[in-house]
Amino acid sequence: MYLLMGIFMLVGGAVAVFFPDMIFELKESWKSYSAADPSDLYLLFTRIGGVIFMLAGVAGIVLQFTL
Repeated sequence: MYLLMGIFMLVGGAVAVFFPDMIFELKESWKSYSAADPSDLYLLFTRIGGVIFMLAGVAGIVLQFTL
């Protein structure tokens, strides 16, 4: 179970790190008519969250093999 959850978290974190614009389009752009591009701060926080998500995914994969 931890392996599958870890893989999903790792992939989701990688998407957030490498494609934060796609995350913005899916989550935030529909909320406003004038939302053209995400701010630099939004991109930074999305990437930081993606790295944290990837670390949690790696921890889940490691837990699968150590328990």
